[in-house]
Amino acid sequence: MDPSTTLEGEVTAAGGAGGAGLGGVDGGAGGSATAMLRLTTSPGYYTTTVATSVATGGSGGTGAKAGAGGRATATTGVRSSGDVDEYAFAHGGVGGVAGTAIATTYFTKYGTFNAEADTGLVSGHLVQTISASVEGSVQGAGGARAIASIGGQASEITTFQALALADGAPTSAETAAVLAANSRIANAFGASPTFFAIDQLGGRYSKVGQQPEYDTATVNETIDLTQLVNRKDLILGFYNGEGFGSWSGYAELRVVADGITEVDQIFSSAASAQAFFTDKTLNLGSLAAGQPLGGDTLTLNVSLTVNLSYPNSGFSGSLIIGDPPATPQGAPPGVFAQAMAGFSAGVAVPLHASTEALCRVEPLSLIRPGMSHVVLA
Repeated sequence: MDPSTTLEGEVTAAGGAGGAGLGGVDGGAGGSATAMLRLTTSPGYYTTTVATSVATGGSGGTGAKAGAGGRATATTGVRSSGDVDEYAFAHGGVGGVAGTAIATTYFTKYGTFNAEADTGLVSGHLVQTISASVEGSVQGAGGARAIASIGGQASEITTFQALALADGAPTSAETAAVLAANSRIANAFGASPTFFAIDQLGGRYSKVGQQPEYDTATVNETIDLTQLVNRKDLILGFYNGEGFGSWSGYAELRVVADGITEVDQIFSSAASAQAFFTDKTLNLGSLAAGQPLGGDTLTLNVSLTVNLSYPNSGFSGSLIIGDPPATPQGAPPGVFAQAMAGFSAGVAVPLHASTEALCRVEPLSLIRPGMSHVVLA
């Protein structure tokens, strides 16, 4: 056999759509889908292995209430002595409840990886779509995972080289835990905020290697702002920053809202990145109609790229995104004074019938002109 041969493998799985409900009956739940690909190559036979798994959860059926979307799980793993390109794509089923999507890659050698997860809800919900993805290069054993859910209480990711978690419309238990541990973020959001998402992003160098490696973790979300009775401001809270190892390289945080770059921050050390992700808030401006971020649909993109050269060095951090309650009309004069007092304490104050399929194969902030923002240390 030619030792330069490329080995390619792909599996796909799709859950069936939920049945339609007639005469006032709710739609049926979409089927879950699990796609798993594991490849092992013999030493010396293949210089490159390309492996892909794709899972698509079934959509919820129509009816008095739309059925729940199906869960999607895609996992790709390769054991090879040559270069490896791995891909895992998980598409949660769209429905009245979004199907959670989990995409994972495992690797043992040199190569690249890309794991993507996405899900969504039928129209009429605040959070319409959400996605998470990780991509990068490796020189040793490791793994990468992306999770996308809406109201699904997604668990924090702790054991992967590259990670991206996007949890849209988080539960009150999730948000309460964040606010209880971060007083400045809690002050910025006030008493009765609306939360859009909780996200986690991170990347680290593999255990071995001599060349620079990069990991990019990204989350995307679309918000139907017409579902909000009152709109105030788009606020981001950064917390749980964890830097580790000796850095030779950098990390870059980017935040894009409605196509406009709001943040492009470079961190040259673990300490500077961790300081930014320690109970800090950023106000990106008004969500009111007629304002730059006041369209009917808000699109958000947050990415963290970690480019380092030392084994076991890296960074991960979390953020919470939402809209604080608007000040009631006719509020007493003391409200402004209270807001200013809160500002000095660290408040971000704006200035202006289903199926399941299983497949397995073995062998420096940039603030745009004209907008007022407050970033609190």
